[in-house]
Amino acid sequence: MSSIPALPARSASARRTTRLICRLTLLGLVWRLARYALGFPLWGDEAFLSLSFLTRDYAGLFHPLEYGQIAPLGYLWATLACTRLFGTSEWGLRSFSLVAGVLAMLLFVVFARRHLGRNAALLAVGVFAAAYAPMRYAVELKPYGFDLLIALLLLMCGAAVLERPADLARCVLLTLAAVLGVWCSYPAAFIAGGIGIVLAVSVMIARAGSLPGRMRQPSPDVANCRLSLIATIMFFSALAASFAAMYFLFARPHYESAKWAVEIPMWSVAFPPLDRPWNLPLWLLDTHAGEMLAYPLGGKHGLSAGPLLLAIVGAAALWRANRRGFVLLLLSPLALALMAAVMRRYPYGGGIRVMLFMAPAFCLLIGRGLAAAISGWIPRRSRPRAVRIAVVVLAGIALIGLIRDVVKPYKGRADLENRRVLRELARQSAAGEQWLIFNALEDVPHAPDMRRWGGSAARFRYYVLRYAPKSPQWSPPPESVVPAPRRRLLVLAYVDNKEPFPLEKWETYCRGLSQTLGPPRRAAHLLGDGEAIETAAFGDLTRSADDES
Repeated sequence: MSSIPALPARSASARRTTRLICRLTLLGLVWRLARYALGFPLWGDEAFLSLSFLTRDYAGLFHPLEYGQIAPLGYLWATLACTRLFGTSEWGLRSFSLVAGVLAMLLFVVFARRHLGRNAALLAVGVFAAAYAPMRYAVELKPYGFDLLIALLLLMCGAAVLERPADLARCVLLTLAAVLGVWCSYPAAFIAGGIGIVLAVSVMIARAGSLPGRMRQPSPDVANCRLSLIATIMFFSALAASFAAMYFLFARPHYESAKWAVEIPMWSVAFPPLDRPWNLPLWLLDTHAGEMLAYPLGGKHGLSAGPLLLAIVGAAALWRANRRGFVLLLLSPLALALMAAVMRRYPYGGGIRVMLFMAPAFCLLIGRGLAAAISGWIPRRSRPRAVRIAVVVLAGIALIGLIRDVVKPYKGRADLENRRVLRELARQSAAGEQWLIFNALEDVPHAPDMRRWGGSAARFRYYVLRYAPKSPQWSPPPESVVPAPRRRLLVLAYVDNKEPFPLEKWETYCRGLSQTLGPPRRAAHLLGDGEAIETAAFGDLTRSADDES
């Protein structure tokens, strides 16, 4: 009986590459988990969305959100489910984003190793692990990190179908992912649409190249083309039906209530300047060399020119390697997103977060481009050292980011102080004590409407709702206030830095309460950046604390 030949052992180089990929992956995960564990205080954009999870149920999330917030239903429901399990603290609100971010990190490793060579996959994983935006939105209460995960899942399914278009199981899986994906991520429509277009073109090319002419029986290739064509038609039909249902049942009312947002200067620059067509080439260059491609580093106004060039080099290298369909699969969503921006339905650029669904494609191409640059410009004997240096640099970027987060575990100083002050006021309050908020949530004559004050005011609202001993009252008329017996009444006024604080109304309000409650004890808590919390305590704090004990 002949002996079975032993399988060749993996080369030392392959094992070393695998170890480096594992270490970079671990570093990316540690950075995400550490930032989550640090419990950054909510900042304005997160606070906008947080209020919906404090005040709504699953059915309530179908209605337009406060502050013109736009988020897909799948993300809203999943996050609400996590808050029901883990509470509405910073960790509970961000728990679903963390799960999505961790899964995206792990799946990107699989994706890169499946479609790139060893060094290119290693460098792509390093770029993804060291990039700030995928890490940040993995631990923030915003849907952008979930957009990234859904895009990655769709790309993986699309690439699998591109390899074997006649595989029914793969086609069904892609179709299910697309049908569900548009409910979980708005940019999923760009990814799924781009995949469908690339697959349709590849099927038509294959069909044109394998027509049987006058043969009576079609060849297997023609039969496969027909099956692929049917699968593509079914994919587009299911995708269109799911997107239409999502749009008319959920997204359209949200969009209609937030139309004003496209006129904000922050977002208006994210739409092509069609009224000044001569500026369009410069706008395109500035957009693609700006924050949109800041992987692992970059910024506005050309600071991402390096990653852009590497992505172009990577796309060209894959194109020359006869991976044209894969390149189109990665980049076709950009064309659809740009079309949506032309119609002013989705911002194109203007910030990395709204284009985070392109992170898997960009990081993959940048990693391939960096590998191509090393192999093309570095002598053969020095290439392993160059790859190791690149890995060390990428790991260093991630470590610096991790250290920065530990040293500064907050986005803005006022965010941290706002949480600290309200937490301390809650600690000093007795159970059942009433908090009265001077700032109003509607248009009233005796107080300012804080809904117009933006994210910092929303952040104040969130922490008031979280820490108040009982449900707070928002700016009731002074004459209507009836304090609980033997309980202190604490009145809080938030001072924003965006509009002048109506000091005269605040003083009048306190005088009105003093007529029935006696003189208050006043205090001012400065938060920084021009923000403050003014307090007026009516009643005996010592007696209230004794009653509680």
